[in-house]
Amino acid sequence: MADDQQAWQFLIPIAQLRIDDNDPINGRWRVADVEFLSREAASTVISRHGDGPPAAVEIRTKFVESAWAFARLTRNGERDNATREAFRDVAEAVNLLAVTRAFWVNRASNTGFAILGYPLVKQRNAWIVQQGGLATFDTASREGGLTPFCLDAHWHGHISGTWRVIELFRALDDSALDPQWRAQIRRAAGLIGRSLMTSERADAFLWNVFALETLLTRPGERNGRRLSDRIAGLLGWYLADNRPGYESELTDLFRIRCDAVHDADYSNLTTEVVLLSDLYAVNTLRNVAVHRARFRSKDTFVELLDSWRRAREWPTDIEIGWIGRFDFSDRERALPLW
Repeated sequence: MADDQQAWQFLIPIAQLRIDDNDPINGRWRVADVEFLSREAASTVISRHGDGPPAAVEIRTKFVESAWAFARLTRNGERDNATREAFRDVAEAVNLLAVTRAFWVNRASNTGFAILGYPLVKQRNAWIVQQGGLATFDTASREGGLTPFCLDAHWHGHISGTWRVIELFRALDDSALDPQWRAQIRRAAGLIGRSLMTSERADAFLWNVFALETLLTRPGERNGRRLSDRIAGLLGWYLADNRPGYESELTDLFRIRCDAVHDADYSNLTTEVVLLSDLYAVNTLRNVAVHRARFRSKDTFVELLDSWRRAREWPTDIEIGWIGRFDFSDRERALPLW
């Protein structure tokens, strides 16, 4: 078989992720066509290919011991291209898995995970001199030591419970959805996951806004008024009673986005703005996934939002949910964002 027609199986170590081998996870969790495995499950997969010579056994043992979790997938084509595609797709799957952080731990937590070898910011060091004082070496820490993110029964209970976040993973495989729309949902979820995992303030905000644009606008509609109207169309039932002035706030979010993208001006990008973008992005994504039977395509989705916005009336046959609160705590306002 020609090399460009080969099928390649990849097993990629993931740092700072632990996968429980007991029910209901059982050592495996699938995100689209990427399967995350515990170390024990990965060992089982590798053992199917035989032991080989002693040197190979030693290499395999060190590889399995290099991480607590692994991502498994198959890609076709020429080896180098398939490898690039595999790492890109696993990085996206990691971001999709990271979206569940919004329902499990807050942004201020010290939890983070990534493909082994990718940078994970733990702390930043500086030589700090007080004018007229003594020089000291200090740690300007904004992240602290990262603790593993765990897929276990507790995590599964959170994503399967009231907020039904588990529906996001089902949406990624829902063949009843328009394929282009399903791909947009996947990309938007990945952007929000990247936002939740970063320690950079601008990245956190912009990836959230890009996700909102991906979900709520068609090509050629990327403007602040359209975006804020669609957010209001989906979530206005809650915002009208709980966030006075939300319409001008949504307009301001897009203005801050334009300042950052077009003028590299981050002067109005505060931690609270990032937290607000979290709320709008996460709630939009969750409702798209949970109510995908009603939102089968992008056109259907945005047309419904536009009609709800114009009428200022919201559906009674589906429950558009809201997660989170606007009264941010002192800990949240002191987020470790650079």
